[in-house]
Amino acid sequence: MKPVLSILLSFVSALSVFCVQKGSSSEKHFKNSYEEAVPDTFVIAFYNVENLFDLNLDGTEYQEYKVGFSNWDSIMQKQKLANIADVISAAGAHIVTLCEIENKNALSDLIVKLKENNIHYPHSAIADTPFTTVTCPAVISKFPVKEVRTFPVKLSDKAVSRNILEADITIDTTVLKLFVNHWPSKHHPESWRLETAKILLSRIQQLPSGTDYIILGDLNSDYDEYVKLKTMGMDNTDGLTGINHVLKTLNPEKTAKPLLFTENDFQCFPGVFHYNLWLELPYYERMSHFYKGNRQTPDNVLLPRSMYDSTGISYCDNSFEVFTWNGKLLKHKRPFRWEFRWQKNGKRHVGNGFSDHLPILARFKKGKFTPDTCGKQQHYPVSSLPLSGDIIDFELTDEGLVACNNSVEILRDTVNPSEGKYCLAIRQRPVSSNITIARKVFQLKKTGVSNISFDFLGSGKISFRTREAGKKWVYFNSPEFTESKSARYKEFNIPEWKRINLRCENIQSKDMEFEIRSGKGYPVHIYLDNIKY
Repeated sequence: MKPVLSILLSFVSALSVFCVQKGSSSEKHFKNSYEEAVPDTFVIAFYNVENLFDLNLDGTEYQEYKVGFSNWDSIMQKQKLANIADVISAAGAHIVTLCEIENKNALSDLIVKLKENNIHYPHSAIADTPFTTVTCPAVISKFPVKEVRTFPVKLSDKAVSRNILEADITIDTTVLKLFVNHWPSKHHPESWRLETAKILLSRIQQLPSGTDYIILGDLNSDYDEYVKLKTMGMDNTDGLTGINHVLKTLNPEKTAKPLLFTENDFQCFPGVFHYNLWLELPYYERMSHFYKGNRQTPDNVLLPRSMYDSTGISYCDNSFEVFTWNGKLLKHKRPFRWEFRWQKNGKRHVGNGFSDHLPILARFKKGKFTPDTCGKQQHYPVSSLPLSGDIIDFELTDEGLVACNNSVEILRDTVNPSEGKYCLAIRQRPVSSNITIARKVFQLKKTGVSNISFDFLGSGKISFRTREAGKKWVYFNSPEFTESKSARYKEFNIPEWKRINLRCENIQSKDMEFEIRSGKGYPVHIYLDNIKY
């Protein structure tokens, strides 16, 4: 009788997973077996697993995940499943929200692999309807999933994006609502992400006041997207972003420079606003993805004021972290992604690596919010220094200066600031050709004659250049940085702060492109601070 009973229990277990996906609860089946006692605190994770596919050919797969068209086979799929399951097992979250899961089959395969690790997530849901997309958002949970809704994202008559998943999680007798997202990528303009954010906000505005909910997902938007939007060439929305403006992660006060919304702001401003947990980490730890030399934060957790009240579910203050598995998920200080080898007939799976994103974790509890109870970090708001006239200190922002290739690292530096607490450090290893290493689009305050000035020190072979859209570049070459019609790369070493002034004449548009270029064969190590324009 024991083998029969075992088979029956396995059947009930598998059946309950699919029931949850349709919005019913499987609590009865697991109350005494797989579910743990409700802990005092619990962890929620988000993880973009970078294309977890099954072995079926449904017609929507990427070429490298088509069985028979690549080396994606049972061996490779088992290895990918094992690697992702190992990460989730090590993270130890009670609820794991996911994206880039192909379908129900792939999600079930992952749940089975986790069971082999003796890690049980008996409840799950996936947003595979109403639109069929290549990959989907999903959730696996140790707690029952009470109800599931999915919201279609239609961007035009011909374009749809991944559905938004809404999952109600029952924690003891309390319901926590999760919105799991995977917004359109940056192959598309900001208007696509703006529209997706509006669909999400429309649903949030329908919720009763005080509803406990969390927004999680790969929003393909940095926490400070509004600063970088124009520089990255994504701005077709007059500077508006889905994450900052639609979901309201900006402080509504009118200041010379917009500031991000903080936890304390919930006490000052009524209505729907969200606090982005990236602000709890120091600047140098803010990274879950790496692209073209830029440390990016597309994976986000946004919290409403209900996570900071005295009822229901509350956030454990300062518990947010990027999970690196003690560095195992990093390779050369970047996410250790699932690796491919390029061949003439396309990409071939190697079988090493995990994902091009890092998991992010946060801890929650039942009951009253208490400041600074669970985390080890202190708060790191975007602005801890006052604005002074037109001076924009790098403690406020990195000014949207973005790296242009993987040889570059842009970071804040606390050793050589000219004013304030931080300056911006730019480092580049030697390269074989003259290239642009960093750029920014400045929005000048006036036309005619204007200036971009900043404090500067460092060494290398560089040339600054500026241009108004549609016009020719104007160069400012080291070491004197005087105006020129072409680039010249001379070695320089400026050990003490020097004020650089780039004069922009006959300006008809307020948008001014600014680039830092480096000469071949020489490392660059420079600092900028105290920008004025």
